[in-house]
Amino acid sequence: AVLGDALFQLGHGPEAADHDTLVLTVSVADEPEWVLEFADLLAALIGTRPAAPILVAATYRDDEPIPDGVARLIEGARRAGGISIGVTPLARRDVEPIVVGHLGGQSVLEDVIRAVFEIGGGNPLFCLEAARSGQERGALRVVDGRWMLVPGHTLDDLPESARRLAERRAAGL
Repeated sequence: AVLGDALFQLGHGPEAADHDTLVLTVSVADEPEWVLEFADLLAALIGTRPAAPILVAATYRDDEPIPDGVARLIEGARRAGGISIGVTPLARRDVEPIVVGHLGGQSVLEDVIRAVFEIGGGNPLFCLEAARSGQERGALRVVDGRWMLVPGHTLDDLPESARRLAERRAAGL
């Protein structure tokens, strides 16, 4: 109730007009308890047209069941003029910027891109974890700024860290 009261005051209190924007970020997959507890409250707040603008950035997987409260939140946001932006899986060309951006180097050889993409299945987190795991195991290294497979090594299946994450999310369904 304390968070609910605070959200309402931020959106409707006398100082609401002094606020630029109330920003709330929610990951349905990672924070289900919080989302379920406050989804209806957020939906009601969005529907009241508060004095301070509200940006709710909610992420969810459209191939998994959406809890009723979250569905009401999404529908309320759409009715209030909110937009939904769908994100598709990565393309193979997207693997190189992820690897270079997170692990360094300047480029990635095509055989590494192919292996990372196949293991990760287009999921950005899984692609990154596949590359990171390969680096940690010594199967990938940077030579003259380019990521390459070390001769005699291969990238294995999805790393254990990514597998555990997928299992935790699946258990919550």
